[in-house]
Amino acid sequence: MAKFILKRLLYTIPTLFIISILVFATIQLPPGDYVSNMLEQMRNQSGGSANYSPEFVQQMQDRYGLNQPLPVQYIKWIGNIILHGDFGYSFANSEPAAKMISDRIGLTLVVSFASFIFTSAVALPIGVLSGVKQYSLADYFFSFLGFIGLATPGFLIALVLMYVAFKYGNVSLSGLFSTEFQDAPWSIPKVLDLFKHL
Repeated sequence: MAKFILKRLLYTIPTLFIISILVFATIQLPPGDYVSNMLEQMRNQSGGSANYSPEFVQQMQDRYGLNQPLPVQYIKWIGNIILHGDFGYSFANSEPAAKMISDRIGLTLVVSFASFIFTSAVALPIGVLSGVKQYSLADYFFSFLGFIGLATPGFLIALVLMYVAFKYGNVSLSGLFSTEFQDAPWSIPKVLDLFKHL
C-alpha cells in the first residue's frame, strides 16, 4: 500500500511540471505582453492623448523581464514559485497572487470536501447494490442513470439543479452565501447558510 501511494506521489511531479508549462504557455497566448496591454489601457483612459516613449516601454519590459526569451521567463516564474512561494502580482486585482489564492483556498477545500462526501454517500450504496443485485432492475436503472450523467455536460446538470433548488426550495445557488451573508463576519447563521448552499 505504501509503495502504491509513494508511486502515485512521484507521478505528481512530472504531472505538475507539464501543467505548469501549459499554464505558462496559456498566459503567453494572447497577443502582446502585459506592458503593451497596460499602456494601451492607460492610453484609452486618457482619451488617446497619452504617448509613451520607446525608452519607457523598454524600461517597463526590463522591469518585468518581458524582453527575455520565453524559456528564461518560465524558469524565473517557476523558480519564484518553488523557491520563494512568490506567485507573482495580479495587476488586474492590484494585489499579490498568493493573497488571492489564500483568500479563496479555504472555501475551495470546503466545496471539494463536500463534493467528495456527497459523491461517496451516493456512489458507495449504489455500487454495493449493483454488485449484490447484478442484472436486477435496480442495477439496470442505476447504470442507465449513470450513463445519462456521463453523457450530460456537468454545467447543464448544474443549471437544472440550480433551477430546481430556486423553483421548489426558494434557494438561490448563484454563490456559496446569500446576499446578506456575503461580506458578513463568520457566525453560526453564516455557516448554516453555507451548508444550505452546498
